[in-house]
Amino acid sequence: MRVERSAEFAKWFDSADNTTQVRVAARLQKIQAHGHLGEFKNLGQGLSELKWKIGLRVYFAIAQDQDGNVFVALLGGGKDGQSRDISKARSVLERYRAD
Repeated sequence: MRVERSAEFAKWFDSADNTTQVRVAARLQKIQAHGHLGEFKNLGQGLSELKWKIGLRVYFAIAQDQDGNVFVALLGGGKDGQSRDISKARSVLERYRAD
């Protein structure tokens, strides 16, 4: 499965600490190589979140192109800002769909 990253996700990722970057990059690489998402939750309306037990979250959508499924990383965050992050991820998803 191909993995794409939104500009908002890239900005969050670049500002994250090294440990978070390593965890997220490893998970995205597994998704790309094997199509296995691991623990995730469907949030409705095409939005889902990857979950880590430490509270880390990556909000994503699955799209399709001519080659198959595409994992689109929309935004990242933590359990503490989850409501705000979900709202922002929904906005990013709407813009992604409009393009």
